[in-house]
Order: sequence, then C-alpha cells, then structure tokens
Amino acid sequence: MREKKYRQTGKESVSSRHPIRQQLAAALLGLCLVVVSIPVLQPDLNVQAAEPQQEAAPVSELAEDILTGDDGKDDVPEDGTGFAAHFYSGSAGNRETVDAVMNQDAGTGTLTVPELQPMEGFEAVGWSSSPKSFEAEKAPGEEITLTENTVYYGIYRKGVTLSYDANGGDACPAGETKTLYANVSENEVSCDVPVFTTAGPLPRTGYVFSGWNTADDGTGEPYLAEETMEAEGDTTLYAMWIAGNYTPYRIEHYRQDIEGDSYSRVDADTEYMEGKTGELVEAEQNPYTGFSLSRDPGLGKKTGVVEADGSLVLQLYYDRNTYEIDFDLNGGEGEKPGKQMVRYGGLLQETGQPQRKGYTFAGWYKDQEGTMAAYWDPYQTVENNTNSIKTILYARWLDETAPVLGDAFFQVGYRNLMDWVAGQTKLVVTVPVTEEGSGLDQAVYTLIPEKGSPKEGAAKIRTESTLSPGVRARSGGVAAVMTVRGNARDGEYEVVITIEEEFKGSIALSCTDQAGNASVQKILTADGAGAVIEDNAPDIHFSKAQTDASESRAMVNVDVTDSAGKNITSGIAEITYQIDKGNTKAEGREELAEGIVENYSFSVEIKGEGKHSLSVTAVDYAGNKSTKEATVEILRKKAVIVPKPQTPVKQTPTQHTPKPAAGEPVTGESTHVKIFATLGMVAGFTYLLLYFNSGEGGITEDEKEEIIYRLVRWARKGKLRKYPALIVIMLFLVYYHSIGKSVSSEWRKVCEG
Repeated sequence: MREKKYRQTGKESVSSRHPIRQQLAAALLGLCLVVVSIPVLQPDLNVQAAEPQQEAAPVSELAEDILTGDDGKDDVPEDGTGFAAHFYSGSAGNRETVDAVMNQDAGTGTLTVPELQPMEGFEAVGWSSSPKSFEAEKAPGEEITLTENTVYYGIYRKGVTLSYDANGGDACPAGETKTLYANVSENEVSCDVPVFTTAGPLPRTGYVFSGWNTADDGTGEPYLAEETMEAEGDTTLYAMWIAGNYTPYRIEHYRQDIEGDSYSRVDADTEYMEGKTGELVEAEQNPYTGFSLSRDPGLGKKTGVVEADGSLVLQLYYDRNTYEIDFDLNGGEGEKPGKQMVRYGGLLQETGQPQRKGYTFAGWYKDQEGTMAAYWDPYQTVENNTNSIKTILYARWLDETAPVLGDAFFQVGYRNLMDWVAGQTKLVVTVPVTEEGSGLDQAVYTLIPEKGSPKEGAAKIRTESTLSPGVRARSGGVAAVMTVRGNARDGEYEVVITIEEEFKGSIALSCTDQAGNASVQKILTADGAGAVIEDNAPDIHFSKAQTDASESRAMVNVDVTDSAGKNITSGIAEITYQIDKGNTKAEGREELAEGIVENYSFSVEIKGEGKHSLSVTAVDYAGNKSTKEATVEILRKKAVIVPKPQTPVKQTPTQHTPKPAAGEPVTGESTHVKIFATLGMVAGFTYLLLYFNSGEGGITEDEKEEIIYRLVRWARKGKLRKYPALIVIMLFLVYYHSIGKSVSSEWRKVCEG
C-alpha cells in the first residue's frame, strides 16, 4: 500500500507539529526532575547537587516549552506530577487528551482508552502509537498504564470495490473488493490505498475490445486490460469497443406466387453479405423478368443497420406483371366470358365451350379471322401467348360438327325382343338425325349378319318427319318397349332403312354432312344386337321316356327345336300342350323368358290304359307357330307313341305375340350346326341297323328309339358331348355283332326299299 497524507487546515500547536520535540522535551524534563531530587535523597551531597540544580533550570524550561507548544497551553496536570495521553481521531489535528490516574508509589498512571471519533465513510478499528502504522494496538475501553506522556493515533478502514460494465459486450467479469486503511495524526490522515489489476479483454460479436474507462462514453480515465490501478473509493470500469468490419448480414428475395396473396423465397438468390457493425446498408434488387419491385410499404425491408450479432436480414418483394384478357364471342351465342387478370407465368382459366348453332368452337385467337399465328395456346403461359398487357381474344368457329343419330323407330306390329325386332315380311327402320351445320349429305347402313359377309346399302333421307306412333328400340341395354305418341321427330332429318330379305343380325348406320363430317357409326339396337326377319316354325319331336305298368302310366318326352338346319331363328317364345282335349297347359315360361332359347325339352305324364291324344304347340318370337299331335297307347307292359305330321302355322301381324324375353339370343356358329347334323345322320343310321334286330337277344323297338334319341339329344347340348355319344352308338353295333346278329341283310333291304 502507498501512504497518502491529508493536511488539517487551520492553526496548529507547536507540539502537534513536532511530535519528536515533544518526546525529547519530556525526556529532558524527566532528567531534570531526577537531578533536583538527588539532594533530598542524599543529604551528604547537597553541595555537589546544588550546582547541577542551578544548571538544570534552563533544561526544565525547554522541556516545558516543548510540551506546551506555541499556544502556551500546559500539557501536564496542574500539580505537575501526573501523566497524560493525546488521542487523534475523526480528522487530522482533532485531539482528545486523557489524564492518567497516578500511582505515587510506582510512579505510573492508568487510564481507559477512549472511543474513536467517527470519520465519514470509514469504520473505526483502534489506536496506534505510530503515525505511520495502519495496525491498531489499543482498542477503545482498554485500560492502559502510562509511565510518561503518550500520543495515540486513530486507525480506520473501509471497503473499496472495483466493478465492471460490459457496455454491450457478451459477458462481464465479476467485481472485486479490497480494504483501505487510514491513520489520523495531528496534521494529516494517511491512507493505505489498495491496488487492483483490471480484467482482461471481453468478447462481443461484431466488435473489438479496446480497453476500460471510468466513463461509459470513454471520456473518463482510461485503463488497459490487466493493468494495475489504485482505487481510493468504489469505482466502475466500462468496456470500450471498436466496431468490426466483417459483421455478417443477408439479403433475401421473395417473388409473388401465381395464385393467391403469398410470396415464395428464391433460396438460390439469397445473398450472404459482410459489413461494418452499426453501418447503414441497402439491398439491391434483382432484375427478374416479368417481375417488378413491390410498392407495398408493408412488405420487405430494403435498408437496415448492421447488427453486431449478424441478425440483420434485408428482404425484397417482387410482384408479377399482370395481363388483362378480354373476350369476344365473334358471332357466338350467349354471354361472353368475364375478363381475366392473369399473372406472369400463369395460364388462362378455362372459359367453357361457347355455343353457336351449326358450328364447333375451335379456340380463342388474337384476331377475328382466326389465323394460326394468332392462336392462343391454353397450355402455354400468358407471356408466351402475348406481349401486350391488354389483349382481346376472339372465338373461332368451324363447321366440324358431325351429324348426330337418334334412337331407331320401328313400325307398329313388330315385336321388340331385348331390342331385337322380329318380322315375317320386311323391316322398316327410321332414325332421326340432327345436323345443324352444312346439312346432311348421305346415309349409309350396313347389314351385319350372324353368318356371312356384311352388306352395305344407301338409306333414304327425308327432311320432314312422317313418323307415326310406333315402337322405339331403346339403346343402352334397356329391355323394354316404349310407345311413342305423336310426332317422334328428334332432328331436322330422318333416315329410312328398309330390309325385305330374310335376315338375322345387327344394323349399323353412319351419316355424312356437306362439310364431310361423318357421324359415329351406330348400331341401331342395344348392346350391338340386331334384327330378325324369318319364316321358320319350331320343330316338335316325341319320344318315350318311361312306363310304369303297375299304375298304367307313361312319360312322354317332348323336344322343341327352333334351329333346324340353316334356317334363321328368333328363338322359342311359347310352348303349350293338351292331353285328350283337356285344358291347355303352358310349359317352360320362366326358362323361355330368361333369354333366346332354341332348344327346349320337357316330359308329359299320361295315365290310364288305352289310347290317348297328345297335342303340343310351339311359337317363336317371329310369330311362327307349329303344332304336332301323337297318339299314345298304354298297354299292360309298354306304351307306344304314334306321332302325326307336324302342322306349321305362320304368324300374321294381327296375331297375338307372346311376352318378350330378356337377354340376348345365342344362335351358335355354323360349326355347331354341322356337328349336330352329323350326329343326327349317324344316329339315324344306327337306328335303322338296330331296328331289325329285335328278338330274344335284342332290345325292343321302343327301347332302340328311346336310347338313340336320348343320345342324340344329349349330344346336342354341348360341344364335347358328340364324341362320347358316337362311342356309345358304336358300342351298340359291336354288341350286336358279338351276339351273332347280322345287319347286312336288313341294311340292304332298307337301302333297296
């Protein structure tokens, strides 16, 4: 510590100014007292002692002057025999004198140490006998013994704190406290001042540390980092900073989206910059094609001060250029589309299909003539279609509308069978056609038979509707009949197709207008089905099924076929039978209503011995009807069937028509007909061979006929059944040869007969 002296202002006594002289004077005074007392103690030496006594007088006076000082005040008790102590405290020269209580026998005095006077800013510690010491030797209240006059000096102390302020830095060091001691004497206050070492450099993003200062603005006393300094009182040091030149900041660019109010950041164009901390910087805009800097003051931040922590972000927002698009129907009908505002990079919104009777909308063009160079491509962005901020688009119209075919109509009297039309003479089909453009030029139909090659023909075109109430063949697979009342005209034209030949298949129609626009070829009946024109009645066959002799009952098998040979068939519509002129009964209504049935078999039970009559009638969907009768004789052991010739009956237009069936007819391929014909021939041949071999080792005539007929009927129900049927028939032949039967003579008789 370093001692500092504080001088007390005002007049001071000599003794207070010269403490050493006081001590010397006290010593001389004591010596004089000893000399004076010698004659008293030793009488035999009075003479000798008188001389020194006369010489000592001046010494006593000097000692007294030293003790009293310049002010003439006596520093000893009034009787001149006691001791006293001076105590300095509170401030320089502030003295308190305390007289000791003398002990005469011992030559000493005692006193109690007084309290120190308060001194502002300090804490009293105690008393020291040295004006240069800062350690207390005596404490207030302590009793001390004096052997002479004594001087004591007050010792004080206080805490001195050195604090720090980072002044914007990222961290701040902790403060430090040390003790300052003071010694109060007659003319000054000496201090032991503590010495501190300043803290090292501090970190701060974007700044460089330049030292410490006692003022936050740098106008105080400066100190370097880790420099020693004295502090007589509490002191705060402030960090001093120099702005950095490489503080980072960034610039972001945002472009307006094609739709909505939002913007998207262009990450690839984000700029990472460096600048001086605290410096004002400005962002430069990018020259984006089709964009301009937004004028909205609430968007973005073009300028800013570089933040020390690098947090400054400048943002620039760009708006898309907007194109105004208007529309002109250019002769079209209805209300034109509304005006559109399309942003750069956007597409023209769909406007729907404008309408113009007889024409087809061909798109939007930038001129009324509709030249190809002026075409507006809806799949290209707006800037790729026009360079103008305002554009008018004109509709272009072309006669590209093909004729539209309506639903076909047939005359009253024809049957509708799942949209199959069955007739016996000719078929007249009328189709309404809508053509609102250049006009209908021609109509071509194609007859597509189930067997054979297609045949084309030209249909008649009429411009006036002449349809009377009739039957419409509804396309779409709806198996129903709908009567159209009144005028059935659906368009400006009617196409009439007349078919007079026997035909089974579908009819296709297509029309072409004057501009060469062809309609889509249309099958006039539902699901690609067709019409049937035929005059072939169903075929009926009887065969014995079973005989029960005990109950005199016989079962007769009946087979109805509507596909004999190569005849065109429309399918079986109804089957009825009658026994002995009893009630007429229907057979197979549900099966026949499910679809086109070309073959149907059932059994009729006849009871009672004797002869019975059986009559079966079959009607197809073309109205062709046939009836076959047979006499059934039930004997004790067998039943004999004697069929009569079949009677076909042709259907007239006014004759009752059975209820239409549902489902599309299946007539089979020509290969199937050949297979069935072959099976029938083989079966007939085998039957003739077996017919003449009845006897003990053979079978009866009825059994032969029943077996062969059942085999043939079974084989006709599937593609693969013909092979096992042929094998069984051949086994019959092998069997007859194995039992020694010869068929050659019978065969020759049959062939010759």
